[in-house]
Amino acid sequence: MPQRTVPTICLTILTIFVVFAVHHQAKDIFAPIVASLLLGIVPTPLSDFWDRLRVPPALAAFISVALAILTILIFVLAIEPYVTQVFSQAPVIRDELRSSIFELKRMLRGVEQMTDDVAQAIEPAGSDSERGAVAMPSVTDALFVAPQFAAQFLIFTGTLYFFLMSRNAIYEWTSKTFKRFGEDELRDAGKQVSRYVLTITAINLCFGVSWPLL
Repeated sequence: MPQRTVPTICLTILTIFVVFAVHHQAKDIFAPIVASLLLGIVPTPLSDFWDRLRVPPALAAFISVALAILTILIFVLAIEPYVTQVFSQAPVIRDELRSSIFELKRMLRGVEQMTDDVAQAIEPAGSDSERGAVAMPSVTDALFVAPQFAAQFLIFTGTLYFFLMSRNAIYEWTSKTFKRFGEDELRDAGKQVSRYVLTITAINLCFGVSWPLL
């Protein structure tokens, strides 16, 4: 192995380690940035549509961001009843899981006394009334989380807006900096990723809508 290869490999490993460590420590900042960059690729057909209409980049990016936030809001409002139902049914699900664990332990061990000991160890000391529904976040918890959520939302929205507004410039700069990637290839890759994500989303949405009807 050449002498220069070992330091290069070590430097690469250290760089990867540092990058992951920085991302982990600053996940509150990098998470919305990465999410906005990934989401910015999804509306590629919409961005191409604005380009064909010769809409100004700033206005096109604003409309795309507004539509994206509206779509996310509609999705959150649509799944909210199901999330609330899951929280309300949590004690029932917990009891069913506990019963299944008890039956599995009885079949595997076949010792009734051992099963009773395990049941006493797992069973909470309180009465059944204390095993009520899972506690929902209070208003105080929401107030503590609100500033962090607002900051992440602003980072997400701002990054998404500027990415969509400068999308053509980013493609052009990337194609000039990295000769292996042409601008047309980058656009085609964005279209394929967008088509894939939208297809998977449509399939999951159809399954989610049809499941309660079955």
